[in-house]
Amino acid sequence: MLTARHLRDLRVRDCSNFAVLVMLFGGILLAQPATRLSEGLSAVHSARTAMNLDAIESAIQKYSVKLRTENLDDFHQFMYEVCSALSSHHYGNRGRQSRLLNQYVLAVLDGRDQLSIREQEQFTELLLLDPWGITDPDWSALRRKKAGLWLEAWRRLDSSIDPKFDFSDLPLVNVPPPPGVPFGAGGVLEAIKDPRLRADYEAAVARNNAKASRHMEQGWLKQTIPQFHRLAELYIGEAYSKPPSAISELEKLLQEYVSDSSARSRVLAAVKKNDKGAGR
Repeated sequence: MLTARHLRDLRVRDCSNFAVLVMLFGGILLAQPATRLSEGLSAVHSARTAMNLDAIESAIQKYSVKLRTENLDDFHQFMYEVCSALSSHHYGNRGRQSRLLNQYVLAVLDGRDQLSIREQEQFTELLLLDPWGITDPDWSALRRKKAGLWLEAWRRLDSSIDPKFDFSDLPLVNVPPPPGVPFGAGGVLEAIKDPRLRADYEAAVARNNAKASRHMEQGWLKQTIPQFHRLAELYIGEAYSKPPSAISELEKLLQEYVSDSSARSRVLAAVKKNDKGAGR
């Protein structure tokens, strides 16, 4: 079974300019988590350690609604920990585990909240595991929903990348101040007494920060998209190889979401080759 842990191990990271940018501009300031989030994560950890699905459900019931109301970032972090725990460990009841995983991931992806592109990609990759013991009509509906979510993430990732982005044009480590300022690059903004010079320097720093953020985003997309495409093709090809057959439905979905005709052809060819023919 492919799990979230396997996905992290599979992904190959580029260690060139992007790694340098992470070191220079991508340091994340980790604030102390909110008390409710900390308690929720602790409950999930305890449930995972005990391999207790009842405790996982109890944690969701106790923390998810309040976290969603209070802080969406905390809610998404909590739900990702829950779903990762369900994806990466065995709890002795695979049917129930797989149903809970699908239920929780779909609740996040199909909910009313706007996910960042990274969150959407992370949660979508947790859709690899299908629930056990599902009837054909329910499977047909679920398969279409999950395929649509994979392809929505595919389209969003592809539409966000800039094919002409110049990765050699790196942002500055320290922005030099404008002429007339009595200190070098990296000086303290408040030390500039002239309001006009201070505004110029502040604007230059902001432009450089935006450039660094853009580098980070495009570097992440460049690394993430190929692996995501492989996983999406794998999942959709496997799902539509299972009965009941729905080739025309898949063709419409691929036509709607995927602009790459070769990718569409690969998925369809895999389905036709691997048609299992037997019941679930």
